[in-house]
Amino acid sequence: RIAFSSATLDSGDVLVFAKGVNHVAGGVQCLYRCCGETHAVVASFPAITSVQQVTRCPAPPIHLNSRNTEFRVTVAATGEDPIPTLVTYRPRQSESGSLVAPEKNLICACTMIHNVSMFLREWVLYHATVGVDHFILYDNGSKDDLADQVAQLRSAGIKISNVPWPWIKMQEAGFSHCAATHQSSCRWMAFIDVDELVFSPNWERSEKPSKSMLEEIVQVDPDVGQVYLW
Repeated sequence: RIAFSSATLDSGDVLVFAKGVNHVAGGVQCLYRCCGETHAVVASFPAITSVQQVTRCPAPPIHLNSRNTEFRVTVAATGEDPIPTLVTYRPRQSESGSLVAPEKNLICACTMIHNVSMFLREWVLYHATVGVDHFILYDNGSKDDLADQVAQLRSAGIKISNVPWPWIKMQEAGFSHCAATHQSSCRWMAFIDVDELVFSPNWERSEKPSKSMLEEIVQVDPDVGQVYLW
């Protein structure tokens, strides 16, 4: 039972990723603890949603955010003790004090992997050719030559990130973490296993793969973004 990671959404809500939340026991409470040895609770709210080891918590009150203080965050089911936590929260700000808004990639691809580096290069190069701009790998404790494969792909000019994710049977939570942490840097997010290749019948008459292929099959709509898994 541990809260091990978090992600802050553009809305200010905070996703807490925790193993051991007993949803059957009733509602889930979000707890913010402040600095010092006592880690006293400074704010407590009912969770907005809580499913598949992902709890969506309201942001701390504005007067707490203004302190620019790092908080500990955890969750607790009704009638149970708060889950031990490694999670910290600090408002995402630029040097000027406004929220950071990096330039967005058009299409990102997120996958969870475990000892599949022998297939990784083909999977990455294919999807890079048809339009994926950034690859995010959630590593579920691989013990093969993943690091070497990632280094080779980066040296070939591929934008690729490797995120340690050692918690087994938590693919849904990992994908939620991926969508949340890249909401400001990816306009579209594809969730694909490394034994899956995206293909459209519209491409059958194409002589060569091109970076615009995936763009042609996604809906061009400014109000549609990545899909969150709950």
